[in-house]
Amino acid sequence: MHIDIKYLLQMPDETSRGYLFVAIDRATRWVFLDIYQDMSDISSIDFLGRLEEASPIKISEILTDNGGMVERFNGHIIELLQQIRFSSQAGLEKTLHHYLKLYNHHIPQCAIGSKTPIQALKEWQ
Repeated sequence: MHIDIKYLLQMPDETSRGYLFVAIDRATRWVFLDIYQDMSDISSIDFLGRLEEASPIKISEILTDNGGMVERFNGHIIELLQQIRFSSQAGLEKTLHHYLKLYNHHIPQCAIGSKTPIQALKEWQ
């Protein structure tokens, strides 16, 4: 599982910017994400716990990505965020979670034979 943290734009209803924690499975391209107000140890541990709970597969390794597949996913997030003007943190979170659902269930990935991550998970299991 590759993990990365990305700065988010500060929303008008916030006093500071949020941080997008993203995890992506190398084999299936399944993605999990969540937003935190800091990059503290507490937030990181919470994210890992939520990831383990949500993951449809057993996580055996955690890698920081440093320029690889999570950054490509984050590039899609940047493009999405540049197209929409958000007035609140809630609107941003709703959009990100909607995109996550689309990505995992409806957007075929070339790297896994033009399947969606969920299709790849079903075949893998």
